[in-house]
Amino acid sequence: MGSRASTANAAKIACNMMITMAIEAMAEAVVLTEANGLDRAQFFELILGTLFGSRTYQVYSANITAGHYDPGFKATLGLKDLRLAGDAATAIGCSLPMLNAVRQQMQATVEAGAGQRDWSAMADFTLRSAQGGNPGSP
Repeated sequence: MGSRASTANAAKIACNMMITMAIEAMAEAVVLTEANGLDRAQFFELILGTLFGSRTYQVYSANITAGHYDPGFKATLGLKDLRLAGDAATAIGCSLPMLNAVRQQMQATVEAGAGQRDWSAMADFTLRSAQGGNPGSP
């Protein structure tokens, strides 16, 4: 990433930001597809076999399908990286709307008690919220 540590730090924060965006995108896609009768495992099989076969989608779609959010990269650490990304965006004078939306969702996930769970627990929070359930219950 070059000789400056700040370059590597920016890359790490940007990658983690993108992972959280992918997690939230999968959760929201499941909200839509399940509401129309498509099982989430079948939906994930479709996306993994076509446009979204990357490791991020493989790992986190498996978590979402199984409802398994422990152990892993803690949601509190994901929230910290999203805060750092927001701070970096502010420092260069730009607004990142997707970052802001995902950061709010991760914040709500942590506040609901999932801070020590894998950061993909944000998907669980999104799914429970959309279904009218208690998003804070594990």
